[in-house]
Parts: sequence; structure tokens; C-alpha cells
Amino acid sequence: MSASLPFAWLTTALLCLPATLWAQAAAKPAAPAQGKISTFGDAKAGGKLLTRNELRECLKDQTALAERRPKVEAERDAVQREMDEIKQLDEALKADASAVESIKTGVASLNERNQELSRKIADFNERMTKFQESPRSGPSAERQRSNFETEKVALDKSAQELAAERTAFTSKSEQTLKVYNARVTARDKAAGEWNAKNAQSAKLVQAYETDRETWAADCAGRPYREDDEIAIKSGK
Repeated sequence: MSASLPFAWLTTALLCLPATLWAQAAAKPAAPAQGKISTFGDAKAGGKLLTRNELRECLKDQTALAERRPKVEAERDAVQREMDEIKQLDEALKADASAVESIKTGVASLNERNQELSRKIADFNERMTKFQESPRSGPSAERQRSNFETEKVALDKSAQELAAERTAFTSKSEQTLKVYNARVTARDKAAGEWNAKNAQSAKLVQAYETDRETWAADCAGRPYREDDEIAIKSGK
């Protein structure tokens, strides 16, 4: 059995180790390299590092949101354009409404003139009847008869002119009202379609905003390893 070496010899042997070996023996094990860290946008204080699976979901959702955004914006733009067109229809209807009001004024005027002519005719007939029921002779009677004839001609002319004016006015008014009613129908139809499209667009925008806010809460400002990003984009 060999004799035990003195403890002093062991200490001396350790002291005689080369400096490089001694440093290696004294150093702590090195931590594994973390790689470069990035974030989605501005970093948030205390943001927890994303795992690779979390980063994968964030990247996937970010891409999906970017693809959806043009459709959402195009939908809103289309709805706005249709609203502008409806406003133009409303402006046109205001002008048409003025024409409709002028028709009402014209009808009132024609009715008033027709009533006035009817009163004149009734008065003429009453006077003519009295003249005929008490026949007279002589120059005075002839002058009165001649005046009646002249008045009758004038009344007949007024009646014919008023009838012609009423016919022309009615024809023009009917055309104006036809155009106006067609525009009202078109405007109401456009407004109904717009309401449906606007409701659908609002749902689309709301869904997009909800998903965007969810992504912002889960991913925005969170740190991640760029090595994980590279690995994900390479299919790992």
C-alpha cells in the first residue's frame, strides 16, 4: 500500500498550474447567447419576451391584418362615395321641389282665374236672360244687344285661352312631377341600399378594429428574438 502524499504537496501542485488553466478553472460557465432582440414597434416597459410559437402567431396575424386593411378601406371609401352621390340626388331634389312648388302656385292661379271667369260668365248669363225676357226695341236695345254679343265673344275667347293654358300647364306639370317622382324613387332606393351597405361595412370595420386591438394588446411592443423570426420565416 503506497503512502499518502502530503497535503502540502497537493497545494503546491495547484499553485504550479499554468495561469490559463487556473483562469478556466475559476471562471463560471458562460450563459448561452440570446441573439439580437427586436420588438413590434416601440418597446413597452416590462414587455414579456415572446416565445417562438407566440411570435409565429403574431407574425401570422400581422400579415392577415395587412391583407385585410385595403379591403376595409376600399369598402369605407365606396360607402362614402355612395353617400356623396345620395347628397347630390338630394340637391337635385331641392331644385325639383322648387319646380313642384311653382306647379302648386300655378294651379292656384289657374283655379282663381277660372273661378273669376265663371263668375263673369254667370253674371253675363243672368243679365242676358233678363234682357231676353223683357224684349226691347229701338236704338238703345240694339246697342245693348250688340254689347252683349261683344261681351260674349270676349268671354268665349277668355275661356278658350284659359283652357289652352290649362292644357299646356297640365302637360308640363305632369312631366315635371313624373321626373320628380322618379328621382324621389331613385333616391329612396339608393338610400335603402346605402343603409344596408353601410351596416355591412360597419361590421367589417368593427371586426377589423377588434382584431387589430387584440393584436396590439398581445404583440405590439413585445420583444422577440430575431433568430426566432428568421427560423419562422424559413419554415421552422
